[in-house]
Amino acid sequence: MKKGDLTSFVYVELNPEAKQGLVVLHGTGGDERDLLPLIAGIEGRYRVMSLRGRVREYGMLRFFERLEPGAKVKESVERETAALAGFVKAWREDRRLEERLVWLGYSNGANMILAMTMLHPELVDRAVLLHGMMVIKGGDVDLDGKEFLVTSGEKDEWITKAESKKMVEYLRRHRARVEVVAHQGGHEIRGEEVEALSRFL
Repeated sequence: MKKGDLTSFVYVELNPEAKQGLVVLHGTGGDERDLLPLIAGIEGRYRVMSLRGRVREYGMLRFFERLEPGAKVKESVERETAALAGFVKAWREDRRLEERLVWLGYSNGANMILAMTMLHPELVDRAVLLHGMMVIKGGDVDLDGKEFLVTSGEKDEWITKAESKKMVEYLRRHRARVEVVAHQGGHEIRGEEVEALSRFL
């Protein structure tokens, strides 16, 4: 990606007067507008960049290939995180934003943010990970000074308690500050999560 290239993703951008960036990544089957209602009332504090995943699976948009037999997930994650990193760097420079970036992602979007944290930690300073999990092996990165809100459902049929715990342990082991919020439901986003992310953001 050449300097200043902002054409590699489809996106919605809000609040051009704000100087801190908030990158928003939807879940499987969603799009760039799905998560905007979650930040209603607080989005004015951020220049919001809500992106559309570039990978299509049975007509559904995603940020990388699904974990399935034969799928080249690691290659897909590395390719798509590299593209996203280049895009975000260009966006931050072009819009003259503050260095520290905030992220919000749900499900596949949360997984993508965690992969970004592992592969491009310099771009993730604070993040909300809604119903996420680790999809590649974590590297030896220093996350000191970074902050995360991790939410999950006790009966989540897609992200098990063990997977959510593994993610939290990884972040804490690498010195990140992590707040955890769990509800008694499944993979859906509930009110207590919205309240927690509003406080966090």
